[in-house]
Amino acid sequence: MSLKRDWWKILGVSLIMYSLIAGMLIPLGPGIVRVDPVRTISGTAVKMRVEGYNSHYDQTEVQAWLKLDAHHAFKARLLEVSDNRHLVATFDIPEAFPRPDSIHVLSLILFSELDGHSILPSAIFVKTKAGIPSSGEGWNDPVIQVDQATTFHFPFRNILLETIRNTFFMYNFGCP
Repeated sequence: MSLKRDWWKILGVSLIMYSLIAGMLIPLGPGIVRVDPVRTISGTAVKMRVEGYNSHYDQTEVQAWLKLDAHHAFKARLLEVSDNRHLVATFDIPEAFPRPDSIHVLSLILFSELDGHSILPSAIFVKTKAGIPSSGEGWNDPVIQVDQATTFHFPFRNILLETIRNTFFMYNFGCP
């Protein structure tokens, strides 16, 4: 075996080893696994228990919002952090919603300097009380738009969890 003649074999083995090691050592990004409760009524206060994944809630200040759409969101009144993966966010659900629908689906957004944004789409369903007219009052809290990744990681997808690594290996090793 001549190094000059077989350099491509050494390079190929090195790239495969790098892909295997990187695929196993690169962590999964932070995200939200589940919340409880998932249903409530407008005009009430709800204590939402949040379970995170690969998160660091106890190491930095966390902010939380419930978001209806691109223009309507409101911030949590109180956040109580239990540990690095669990917190309780207290939201005062407005009585009136900007749209006249009877059921509204809100997404939960968490932000911390260490983790960046974590989003759980369709986190809670809110049933509006009958006879309440539509209003945008109380829905003007802006959601932080800055999201800088502090580390390199696989993206978090709450339906995939750790199996997202499979897409990395399929891409790198040419599996159909």
